[in-house]
Amino acid sequence: MTPNFAPATRILVVEPDQETRDGIEQLLVADGYVVDPARDTAEAIERARWRRPRLILICSSGSRDDLVLIGRTIRVRSGLEETIPIVLFSASAGPEGTEIRMSNNVHLTNPENFNHLRALVVRALQSTSTE
Repeated sequence: MTPNFAPATRILVVEPDQETRDGIEQLLVADGYVVDPARDTAEAIERARWRRPRLILICSSGSRDDLVLIGRTIRVRSGLEETIPIVLFSASAGPEGTEIRMSNNVHLTNPENFNHLRALVVRALQSTSTE
């Protein structure tokens, strides 16, 4: 699946585990995205402040409320617009395949596989390009 946006769409990936972060980065880069990896909220805020991603992808095992708070904290403290989508990737979302739109531009998912996550990323980016 090839994204239908401008080349080099930047995605901020927040994941504490280096191996998982590297794997997500490789898969997204193969799809044509530019990936800025961050291991925690503080690093994500700094990267987002200077590199201005079009989407924030957060992978974590925290509660739904904690994940939403982390995403919004990164968006606000880095000065990103409210239109920047946040995709929260967590087993706490529910069974595999779960996808919940928490609010406009905040999505919670426990994808069945990378293709499911990839499709959500594409939809989230497309929804902001039409607003």
